[in-house]
Amino acid sequence: MDAKHICLIITDIIKETADTATFVVKTDNAQPFHYQPGQFITLIFYSGNREIRRSYSFSSTPGIDDDIRFTVKRVHNGEISRPLLDTYKKGDKLYAIKPAGMFTYNGTGVKRDIFFFAAGSGITPVFSLIRHILFFDPAARVTLVYQNTTEASTIFRKQLAELADLYPTAFIWIDYVSRAATGTSRKLTNDQLELLIPP
Repeated sequence: MDAKHICLIITDIIKETADTATFVVKTDNAQPFHYQPGQFITLIFYSGNREIRRSYSFSSTPGIDDDIRFTVKRVHNGEISRPLLDTYKKGDKLYAIKPAGMFTYNGTGVKRDIFFFAAGSGITPVFSLIRHILFFDPAARVTLVYQNTTEASTIFRKQLAELADLYPTAFIWIDYVSRAATGTSRKLTNDQLELLIPP
């Protein structure tokens, strides 16, 4: 393994939904690990002589969380997601390159409305950003429009509900579930989008 690669040790694996888990990791040498909310980490694997790279968004938020977390959703016939979710365990090592990505936020302290749209596992970088904004940029108001198939398949459902309770005036979560077990099923459409975001 290249000396430039980062060695991470899995300290916990948190099941989020039936097909999604969050990996909690730390560096193997206790060195500082720098990343921004909204960024991703690229893991490196080897199959024979072939190098395989897969990128996963951070679900933790620097400055709030002491640990490093990224979230993985199973992909049907996924070459990496399946073994990650099925065979990796606490204490195992992962190798990565330094974090990257431009989906980040530079708060100015100016009053502003911020809208996020997400569906399924697309919530992962958004979740990290929302927590950062609510904690570090109190002048901002955040609205999340989040589409899922069922309540049970909604990643971070409990955590989002807790944020909505904790920040009742700063965070609005508009929950779309197309096959709701309770309540009303609804799917986001262009007409509804126009109503949510007036010109």
